Amino acid sequence: MKTLIIVIIVIVIIMIIRVYLLKKREKRTKWYRKQARKNIEKNIQTAILQGKLVDNGIDAALRYEGVFGSDDPVKTEIYTAGMHGNEYSAIQVNLRKVLKMDIQKLIDKKIQIIFVPIVNYWGFVNCKRTDEDGNDLVRSSGYRSKLGISTQRHIMLSLKELVRKNIYCPITRKDYVKPEKQPVRWWFVSGWNSKLIEHTVAKGLGKTWYKMSKEITESLLALSKLVLPIIISRGVDNVLLLDSHTGNNSLKYAVWAHELDSRTTVHPNFKEAIKRDDVDYSRIDYVTHGGFQEYLQEKYNIGQLNQGILKKDFKIVNGYTIEFAVLDKADSWSYFKQYVFGSVFEPKPKDREGKLKKADIFTDLVMAPEI
Repeated sequence: MKTLIIVIIVIVIIMIIRVYLLKKREKRTKWYRKQARKNIEKNIQTAILQGKLVDNGIDAALRYEGVFGSDDPVKTEIYTAGMHGNEYSAIQVNLRKVLKMDIQKLIDKKIQIIFVPIVNYWGFVNCKRTDEDGNDLVRSSGYRSKLGISTQRHIMLSLKELVRKNIYCPITRKDYVKPEKQPVRWWFVSGWNSKLIEHTVAKGLGKTWYKMSKEITESLLALSKLVLPIIISRGVDNVLLLDSHTGNNSLKYAVWAHELDSRTTVHPNFKEAIKRDDVDYSRIDYVTHGGFQEYLQEKYNIGQLNQGILKKDFKIVNGYTIEFAVLDKADSWSYFKQYVFGSVFEPKPKDREGKLKKADIFTDLVMAPEI
């Protein structure tokens, strides 16, 4: 009986601490909103005035989208951000880049820009990673990894060796190096659809962080309907997709090719960026059961099959994920405090502007570098 009482007391104490931490985190989240959202909303209105964005209305699957630059492009670049609604910095970086783009220069270079600054608008408004139904959009396109295991695996490039050899494009197989550590198996990285986890572990963390849906979500379906016809009509080689995220490493920017991209060449937009010591270029396999770029690749493959193209001759969708280095390292105490007390994946307010300016330099290298 005495033991039972002690267990009950411990459980009650844990629940009280949990409520306290979640309330403190929510308070901190509101502070981040105040710091970042006002700037984002101001920049969105400026982009609308510049003719670079259109407001589709609050009920639209994609609240904001824009098309500007050449009407007869030889190259189309598609920028998306805000799939994780609380990653404000990635949204800000994209808006800052778009606002300073010279439309006439884009026309002269025959480049068209398609811009969706906030894919997960509900998550943005509510400062949540997921959508209204708790789905993580990076894990909810309906795509399923072929590996079928919960492994986060980076296949990294030896950038220093590439720089030493002055080899940037193409990259050969021998330029790939094995990760220093064995792949880490995390069920919460792969995504889950367990009701038990949803109502226990996930609730204990204060959110359904990596919940996946079995079918493509409404916002991703709308994005697919926008992007896929462009890839098909203009040719996959002439279209580049860049999906931006707020990264969890303060030292490295990351450029990740999607899981189904087995090529060993570097896209021209990244040739200058990968010379930098603070940039990792790799193919990433999150085994996330829902990667949007993999979803586009599979849809595009259906068209290639219908045209009688052999699988060995399939063309690859140029889809990449960019993670901006604006955080402390994920294993640091500072990062842990942000996770527990604040909005995850955001820099401290006092550091925000300096890190955004640093990210501006990176976007100049990889987003329409011709202008």
